[in-house]
Amino acid sequence: MNNLFKGYHPVTWVVSGLIAIVGFPFMLVVPGYFYWKVRKGTASEQTPLETATVVFFNYIGIIGVEIWGRKGAIAVWVLVLFALISTISYGAAILQA
Repeated sequence: MNNLFKGYHPVTWVVSGLIAIVGFPFMLVVPGYFYWKVRKGTASEQTPLETATVVFFNYIGIIGVEIWGRKGAIAVWVLVLFALISTISYGAAILQA
């Protein structure tokens, strides 16, 4: 169990566990992904941005981080922010019409 915390902060495990409980069974992939990275020995190579991307955006975050690394994490954040801004501006336009 102690080796589990060598790759990630304990708070990361707690948050990913809460995500898994709330989104059971589909969100079990988040702690599973972190466990896989620790067992593979590559958890320490991940930046905090990549870890946060996986925690917040689950499947999309994992895909972005695994394919493109840090650039993929940045691309996911940009994509999500663009979608959020587009949704807000579209909602504002609907309310004014």
